[in-house]
Formats: sequence, C-alpha cells, structure tokens
Amino acid sequence: MKKKILGFLALAVIIVVSFASGLFSDLDENPENGTGQPLQEQTDQFPPSVKKAPDVSPENMLDAILARYAGEVVLVDFWATWCQPCLQAMEKLEPLKDSRFKNVKFVYVTDATSPKETWEQMVPGIHGDHYYLEGAGMDLILGQLGSGGYPTYLVVDREGNRVRTFIGYQGEKMLKLLDEAL
Repeated sequence: MKKKILGFLALAVIIVVSFASGLFSDLDENPENGTGQPLQEQTDQFPPSVKKAPDVSPENMLDAILARYAGEVVLVDFWATWCQPCLQAMEKLEPLKDSRFKNVKFVYVTDATSPKETWEQMVPGIHGDHYYLEGAGMDLILGQLGSGGYPTYLVVDREGNRVRTFIGYQGEKMLKLLDEAL
C-alpha cells in the first residue's frame, strides 16, 4: 500500500512540475515587469506609435533609431512637451502628413525634461513614431547635430544621408528639403 501511495505522489509531483514549467516558460523574467504577462502581451498594451528606444550607448542612439527607417525619407523632430514653438510647428505639420508628406516617416524624440505622464497623454494626437529617451541620450544627440535647443529637426533621405539639421521650425525652407528627398 505504501508503494502505491509513494508511486502516486511521485507521479503527482512530476505532473505538477511539468505543468508549472510549461505554464510559466513564456513569462518575462525581468523582475521589474511585475505584470505576470507574457512579454509579447505586455508590449501590445502600448500604442503602435510608441517605440522602445534601442538598447545602445547614448553615443549610438541616433544612428540606431535611424537604422530602423532605412530606405525611407524621415523627418526627426526633437521636442519637449513644454516647448511652445515645438507644439506650434506640430500643428502646422499635422495636416500635411496625409497629403504632401504621406510618404515621409515622422519620428518624434523627447526625453525626461518632458514629464512622461504629459508625454503619454500627448502622443495619441501626434501622428508618427515616438521615442522617450532616458538619461543623457538627448543631450548627446543634440550635440552631435550641433544644436542646443528645441525644436530641432533632422531631414534624412532614402539613402540614410542626414540632409540637414534645422534649429527651430523653418517652414517652407525645411518642407522643400523634404519634397526634394522624396
């Protein structure tokens, strides 16, 4: 009788362990996740326009972001939620995205100088891809571009060439470069 009970218990333990390891094998093991959701399901909760910043050094951040848009004409807008000239320029550009610049990829980059909660509320109304940088990434990128302020724009052609950087919204002058890049 004892052999039957021990055999049954051993079988039960094997079944429980097998079930538990299969059940949890696809969970994110990052302790900061804390959601208990499989990684794919967790990332699906964010709007498709919010992109995770590449996992590279701050010095390589801009190149890593641009690599995601190889073969496309890109306007990168470095902005802040509190920057009134940034917001005014976005209002001017928004209606052009579905017509004149429907083949341009609009990429918006901000950092911790913009409160994240405010940024998250603003993103749905700004059509394009959005990156929120942590740490010194933005300062390094702006330094690489020879800029020290917002808004800063970078026009990139289909070949990945950085055509021109603009500090402040330059209106038709900047838009003409986008037309030429197309």
